[in-house]
Amino acid sequence: MAWHDHAADVVIDVSCGAEQHPVRWHRGELVVEAHDLEAERVLAAFGGEPPGCVTYHALWRDAIADGAFLAEWARWEHHGATRRAWLETALRRLRAEGVQDFLPGVSLARADRLGTALVTLPAPLLDRAALTVVAERTASGHLDGSKLAVDVADALRLRARDAFVRSLARHAHVRPAALVRFDCEVDLDPAAPPLADGVLVGRSGWCRLRLPVGWLVEAWGRGAALAGGDLVVAAGPEPAPGQLHVTTLRWERTPARPGVLLPRLVEGTLRRLGTAWVFGG
Repeated sequence: MAWHDHAADVVIDVSCGAEQHPVRWHRGELVVEAHDLEAERVLAAFGGEPPGCVTYHALWRDAIADGAFLAEWARWEHHGATRRAWLETALRRLRAEGVQDFLPGVSLARADRLGTALVTLPAPLLDRAALTVVAERTASGHLDGSKLAVDVADALRLRARDAFVRSLARHAHVRPAALVRFDCEVDLDPAAPPLADGVLVGRSGWCRLRLPVGWLVEAWGRGAALAGGDLVVAAGPEPAPGQLHVTTLRWERTPARPGVLLPRLVEGTLRRLGTAWVFGG
């Protein structure tokens, strides 16, 4: 099963004339339930005004086809109200003054289109659009050596670090988890094995990881960045429907060095339980 088969549906009510119509993301597809998309496109080709939810679908489709919005998405794991307000202001400035405060590597016209997507699509839908781009470009071999590869690596590091910090919650004796030095190398081979090194001890510690680029989609995208409180460093394949083979990073004590935790990579199988992943075949 693909990553999106495990992701929760997202339903958005979109203004469509005088009504609100539901638009549903389901297993990788954005579904407009109140209109026939092909029929509406034919009408639009003859000069008809497309309904609001059809325009919304086109915004989603065009953002994925372009992909450059990842440069902005990569920098923020949580696209909250403050960030959205900044983007709205930047988009108004772009249109009024021609000043480009975001996506500097693209034309003004593209920045306008992609900026509209960034301020219109809610965070869960924006995440799924980005993951769709990453999955498609990785599968087609169009990631290596591209500007997009840099953005994807930045997105992965940010999200891996957040998951790493959360994974240290069980180790109360470790200094504030956010202060543990964390370095992450991204291997653009999605099937590359993960590597881990480091030490946790008292108020000092460090961790160095090499993660395959597939981590962003197969682990984080499935909602499986953590398993049993440990950081998942690789995910896939699936032994059976509803299951996921993972490699986790576990910090363990060693008799030779009391008070010191060293990393060990452990393989296991997760199963889907509601919206969560738990260990057990």
